[in-house]
Amino acid sequence: MLSVLESKEGILWILTLDGISRYEGDRVTEYRAYKVGAGYIGSSKLTRILEGIKGNIFAISSNSGIFKYTQSENAFSHIFDTEQQLPKYGDITSSFADSIGRIWLGF
Repeated sequence: MLSVLESKEGILWILTLDGISRYEGDRVTEYRAYKVGAGYIGSSKLTRILEGIKGNIFAISSNSGIFKYTQSENAFSHIFDTEQQLPKYGDITSSFADSIGRIWLGF
């Protein structure tokens, strides 16, 4: 396990080397880089799961940036690409969600 988050809704999000598992008490949903459609997340180098102040779930990738969980698609979408927007900084080594909704990335 790399990271564990219990959301405000009581959902347990577990980050492992293979991806993310969402545990809702009676079922587990897996999110993996090799899936297509529901259950997809666009990176296999995830380092952290964060919850924003509005209850949004974000996955941080060391080499790809930030992914946001979308309930209607049951998948994570890429919302910030570090390779395109911050190429000279290298891999993300730390991350933090603050009390006013910003996500901070450390390189």
